[in-house]
Amino acid sequence: MRPVLLAVLIPALSLIGFGHTIPDDVTVQAFAKSEAGHFHLLIRVPFNALADTVFPLKENGALDLKQVQPMLPGVARIWIAEWIDLYSGGELLPKPLVKSARIAPVTDRSFVSSEGAWNHLTGPPLAPDAAVFP
Repeated sequence: MRPVLLAVLIPALSLIGFGHTIPDDVTVQAFAKSEAGHFHLLIRVPFNALADTVFPLKENGALDLKQVQPMLPGVARIWIAEWIDLYSGGELLPKPLVKSARIAPVTDRSFVSSEGAWNHLTGPPLAPDAAVFP
């Protein structure tokens, strides 16, 4: 069984700290589903959980989504997938592969259901001109 990780990254209301600031606690939402030899893991993390990642900003302080979107799979792999251990029959599986990563505004409600989360992650990313503030 090959684990597959689909991650969505959510900007938090607070600004990213400087240095090595790590949040005291982080709320993570996740859905897991096994089908046809694959294990799908959909994870939503707040933006401030992505410590030490510098994201490009526009002059108005919004994320530069055109530059940020290509960074997301690597960030999701480093800060999420590499920290997950999955087992099958008592054996450790390979690290999950990041198949998709998205930015969503704090007001986004796609992770209310697994279907909504799946549609969000497999649908188109936000328009590059969308204003999303970290």
